[in-house]
Amino acid sequence: LRDNGPDQACGLFSWPPRLSETTLYLQQSTVSDNFHATLANKKWTECDHTVASRLEFDDSLPPYLLFPSLLERLQITLFSGNKDLICNWMGTQALVDDLEWGGAKGMETSIHVPWVVNNAQMGTVQSSKNLTFVVVFDASHMVAVDQPNATRDMLRRSIGLASWSELQSEKPQSMIPSNDQENSNWGIDTLRKYIIVAFIFSMIAIIGFLYMKRGIRLRR
Repeated sequence: LRDNGPDQACGLFSWPPRLSETTLYLQQSTVSDNFHATLANKKWTECDHTVASRLEFDDSLPPYLLFPSLLERLQITLFSGNKDLICNWMGTQALVDDLEWGGAKGMETSIHVPWVVNNAQMGTVQSSKNLTFVVVFDASHMVAVDQPNATRDMLRRSIGLASWSELQSEKPQSMIPSNDQENSNWGIDTLRKYIIVAFIFSMIAIIGFLYMKRGIRLRR
């Protein structure tokens, strides 16, 4: 929705840009071998409908129910783009706040601290008891496409090549960069207006339907 560039697009096989080059790279046997992705004996594709169809009727428990036991043994990093419309960061935050592990609920007294990459703040980080939650600024559902350098830094820290504990702050940070606050407020106000208009039209449609139905009954 916010992409005004020459290659703007939305949907399967049309976005992100440079997808064709990415596909050719990931389909190389040397790349799949290095990722140890050889069991399926299939070439990489952006979306595999076979996977989706098998997950559709899967009755397994939600993954977050496994988090408490996993966090006893593993470090887990959750990340969301602050402009992701598919998996909104506030939903991830609510999950973290309601999760019980390590003898307590949520992150306790841990706060969001600024995450700086190459002298620019790329987001915020909150860590506690083996769980790290990262909010990436100016990133949509595909964080790595919008913020490749920040994603690389996040990956390095998540696999132990650097530490999140290096980041320090004295006060909590906003999930929205300061230069986006005005646009964010405008978007919320616009959304409210759309909801009100949609509600009014829905009520008109319902009343019209009932009136027509009543007229049909009277003619009978």
